[in-house]
Amino acid sequence: MIILTARQAAAVDRYTIDEMGVPGMVLMETAGRACVRVLQERWPDRWRNATIYCGPGNNGGDGYVIARVLRLRGGNPRVVTLGDPGRLKGDAAASYALLQKLDTTEAGKPGLIVDALFGTGLDRPLNAEAAALVQEMNEAGLPILAVDIPSGVNGTCGALVGPVAVKADATVTMGFLKGGLVLYPGAARCGDLYVAEIGFPSSVAEREGDGVELTEPGRVACLLSPRPAQAHKGTSGRVTLVAGSRGMTGAGMLSTRAALRTGGGLVHLAIAASLQAQVAPQLWEALTDAIPDEGNGWLGESAIPALDAALADARGVGMGPGLGRREETLRVVRHLLETSTAPLVLDADGLLALPDAKRDREIVVTPHPGEMSRLLGKPIEEILGDPIGSARACAARFNVVALLKGAHTIIAAPDGRVRVNFTGNPGMASGGMGDVLTGIIATLLAEGLAPFDAAAVGAFVHGRAADLHVAAHGERGLLARDVAEALPDAIRDVQQNWARIPFPKADF
Repeated sequence: MIILTARQAAAVDRYTIDEMGVPGMVLMETAGRACVRVLQERWPDRWRNATIYCGPGNNGGDGYVIARVLRLRGGNPRVVTLGDPGRLKGDAAASYALLQKLDTTEAGKPGLIVDALFGTGLDRPLNAEAAALVQEMNEAGLPILAVDIPSGVNGTCGALVGPVAVKADATVTMGFLKGGLVLYPGAARCGDLYVAEIGFPSSVAEREGDGVELTEPGRVACLLSPRPAQAHKGTSGRVTLVAGSRGMTGAGMLSTRAALRTGGGLVHLAIAASLQAQVAPQLWEALTDAIPDEGNGWLGESAIPALDAALADARGVGMGPGLGRREETLRVVRHLLETSTAPLVLDADGLLALPDAKRDREIVVTPHPGEMSRLLGKPIEEILGDPIGSARACAARFNVVALLKGAHTIIAAPDGRVRVNFTGNPGMASGGMGDVLTGIIATLLAEGLAPFDAAAVGAFVHGRAADLHVAAHGERGLLARDVAEALPDAIRDVQQNWARIPFPKADF
C-alpha cells in the first residue's frame, strides 16, 4: 500500500484535476461521501447528531459535504466553522453554498465529532482559535472521525505541529496513505485507518511517490510459501547464529530459539567453548558449535578458523546479539563480514564493526534508534524525527538493507525502496526482542528470501507473534521468549488468515 508525503499527495491531486480533467468538486463530493459511509457503518446510532468542525480550506470543504449528505439522509448535523465562511474560495466555497440551501433543524445531543479542520498540507503550528477547537474536540468525550489526517499532525513525518492535535478514533484518508498516518507520534492520533478511493490514479501516485509502502499481509503470505512435501531438514534452512558471550548467553539462546520456531531445518549456535555446557542443555533441537575462546567466555581472533568452518555450510547467518564490544571481538566480526558468503543479518554489538568492514555484498542490519544514531553520527532526535530518511541514509551509505526498529519498523533498501511495518505493540519494549528478530531474519535468508524481503517479512511476523500473545495475555510482562514461542502461530496466521489481519481498509 503506497505511502505519500504531503507534497506528493498534493501533486497527485493537482494532476488529477489539471491533467485528467476531474473536477475538484467531484473529488470533494466523493471524499465527503466516503466519510459518511464510515460514520454510518461504524456509529449507526450516533451519526445523525454529528458535530462537524470545518476549517478554512478544502478539508473544511469535505466537512461541508459531510454535513449536507448527513442532512439529506435524515440527520441533524451541527457545523462549527473556523474563521469566516464568507472568505472560503473555490470548491470549499461551493460546498458551503450547497449546504446553505438545505433546511436545518435543531441538532439533538451530540453523538460524535468530525474533524475537518486541516488536511495533510498543514505545516505550521495551530493558532489560538484552532488550538481551542482541537482541545474542545478532544475533551468532548465523543468518538472522533478525522478527515484525511487528524488536525495538528504533520502529513509527511507524523510530528505534532503544535501543542495540541486531534486524537481520533478513526481516520478516512483520501486515495493513499500519508507518512503522518503511519509514523509516530502522529500514528497514535489516527485510530483505525480507512483509505478511500476517490478518483486518484494509482499510476500517478506511483510516479510521484518514491517507493515507500506499507507491508501488506497478502504480500507476506505469498513470500511465506508452504514447504514442499519432499522437504527435509537439509532443505529447510541451514542457519548459524554467532551470538552470546559471558553474561549475555540469553541473547544467543533467544536468537537460536527464534530460528527454530521460524522453521530453520538445521540451526547452529556458534558460541564460546567455555559457555557451551551452559547453553546446550537448553537448546535441545539446535546444534551448539564450541568456538575456542581461551576460557574467556567471549570470542577473540583465535576463534576465526573455527568460525570460518562453522559458517561454511550456512545458508543464513545471524551475528551480533550479545557478542560484546571488545575490540578483539569486533575484529572477528569484521573478518566474517568480509569473508563469509552466506546471506547475513547483523545486529546489536556486531553493528559496531560495520563502518570499517569491507564488503562486496548486501546484508541486513537491524539497529534501534540509538545504534542508528551511532552509525550515522546524528543525534537520536534526528533519527526519531525522520525514521524513513535515516533508514534510507544508512542503506545507501553502507550498501545494506537497513531495518530501523521502532513502534513502526522501517525497512530500507540501497535502491531507495522502503517498507513500513505496522504489526507489533508496546509490550515489545523489553529486552531480547531484537535477538528474536535476528533469528527470524537469518532463517528467512536461509530459506532463500532476498535480504529486503527477509527483513520485511521478518519484522511483520515478529510483530504479529507479539500481537497474538498480547491478545491472549495482555501487554504487561510480554517476554522475548513468548514472542519466539508464538512464531509458529503467527506464521500460520499469516499463511491462512492474512485477509483478517488488522490492516487499513482500502478501496471502499
